[in-house]
Amino acid sequence: MKIICIFFLYILCAFRLYSNDLSVFELRGPVKSVTQSIWGYSCLESKFFFTNSGILYESTFPASICRDQHGNLQWGGVQMQYNDKKQIIKVSAIFSTGILEIIYFYNNKGLLVRCVKNLFQSDNVTQFVYNIVHTRFDSYDNWVMRILTDIKTGEKTTETRVIEYYDSAASTNFSENNDISDNKEVPVYSAVEQMPEFPGGEEELMKYISRNIKYPTMAMENNIQGRVVVQFVVTKTGKIGEVKVVRSKDPDLDKEAVRVVKSLPNFIPGKMNGQAVNVWYTLPITFNIEETQ
Repeated sequence: MKIICIFFLYILCAFRLYSNDLSVFELRGPVKSVTQSIWGYSCLESKFFFTNSGILYESTFPASICRDQHGNLQWGGVQMQYNDKKQIIKVSAIFSTGILEIIYFYNNKGLLVRCVKNLFQSDNVTQFVYNIVHTRFDSYDNWVMRILTDIKTGEKTTETRVIEYYDSAASTNFSENNDISDNKEVPVYSAVEQMPEFPGGEEELMKYISRNIKYPTMAMENNIQGRVVVQFVVTKTGKIGEVKVVRSKDPDLDKEAVRVVKSLPNFIPGKMNGQAVNVWYTLPITFNIEETQ
């Protein structure tokens, strides 16, 4: 039964009717692809590919992409109902064991927060209710981790996404100091069950940045200050991989932020399902002239 529910969560994610298919996945921005994983007793993973105008054109999900006469995504054999915001609010399907009905609820931000599954078998009705909490978001404010909780049993299922954008480097690219081969595609997660950790915690990370940052002379003379947001890969061995600026302030400040991040010692690597994995880590670095004087 759990597999059936997860199956229909994928239907929800993949087939909400919109002219721009990005809304199908509660996405925004120049999304190129999404790798979606559901972590329960095992990992179910599918990847979805979009054109630069946000139209879904390919998927590894085990079903063909089809559309109705209006260009809306459809799913054969499944009845779907929508609200005035074009969000799926109900899915119904007939199986050999009975009729499955799933009802979806959203918050005012358009995020899925609850689904109710009803299985009709002869004269019996079995109901499952799942609360959904989104726990991590990326720089485009797209969710990259959410937790599904069965309110009866308390059992939790983690769903994660790796999102690749047209305006940024591919998530499988690494810098030369990475210990992963450039010729081998290795996934890099945006969020995992156990995020990478700097030895001693975040407080020690901030101390390291403060001790090692060198305020660029030109920026100081021109009274340029502010925050630079850097993303970098913490590899499964804890080393620093690819480093990139996702929110720029000034070229000199950007360059210094990247330099100090590349100098970081090894992290405690992130883990997914008990295994060390490669993870994107976001770090804001604030340049304040008064604090350096």
